[in-house]
Amino acid sequence: MKKIKNLIYVFIALLSLHASAIEFGEVPWADGQVIGISTRSGMTPILVQGGGGSAVDHVGLIFQNQGIYYIYEYTTATSIQIIPLKEAWDRSKDSQGVVNFVLAEFTPPLTATEIEIVKERFNKWIEQKEAAKSHLPETCADAVAESLKGIREIKIQTISKPVWLSKVLDGLLERFVDRAYKGKILFPAIDSVFTNLRRVYGNLPTSLRWSSSSEFMKAWTETGDFSKLARWIALESRVRLNSPKEVLEYTGEVRRRLQKDISQLQKVSCKSTLVRPML
Repeated sequence: MKKIKNLIYVFIALLSLHASAIEFGEVPWADGQVIGISTRSGMTPILVQGGGGSAVDHVGLIFQNQGIYYIYEYTTATSIQIIPLKEAWDRSKDSQGVVNFVLAEFTPPLTATEIEIVKERFNKWIEQKEAAKSHLPETCADAVAESLKGIREIKIQTISKPVWLSKVLDGLLERFVDRAYKGKILFPAIDSVFTNLRRVYGNLPTSLRWSSSSEFMKAWTETGDFSKLARWIALESRVRLNSPKEVLEYTGEVRRRLQKDISQLQKVSCKSTLVRPML
């Protein structure tokens, strides 16, 4: 009887996992949609999600061209770019092969004329990028907001840099933040892009925000990839990683250290009268 119950629990768990694993072809894509993705690898997603508290760390606009959907976006690696949406989908899969995302649209939807204006703005930015000119958007949220300027209003909220960043991993995360954000003390809350949009599809929670640092760490521990963070910390700490095995072991060590530091912060905050350090 006990074995049967265990099998039932496993079956239910598998069903839950399958339900969250949405396939690209089943998503109701349409012109003018906004996609928000909760990436579970790399450095910037950790900073945006950990620093800004947003479960969404990347956002882009979706447009169709000759029957193929493209994402119009900004990434830290490429700046402004236009690539097939399927390519962006595949790069966004977590360690379980699941894309964690939300799909939304404007009310009313963008008109054909408005869509062409937005496309033209992105094409102009790409020309400026190739000509090494400045005045380009500096974040994915800025790219969306600026491309829609005068068409639809997107207000991006910001929050102060959380204190806990200086308390974990011997302050290394804060050091990276200061470099990446050039000393800025405010973080963009990417989820705020979706405040006035109508949600049409996706598998992310309705709030699009982590309720606490422990929820953030739980999601990353279960499906995230800390290897890029580990490599950067090894470089900063002058630790040599000479083989894939050493990278794997060091990545596990970094993950455990981060979990331990956050856990300690939560225990201290629970004993004090200060506000609990939320993300």
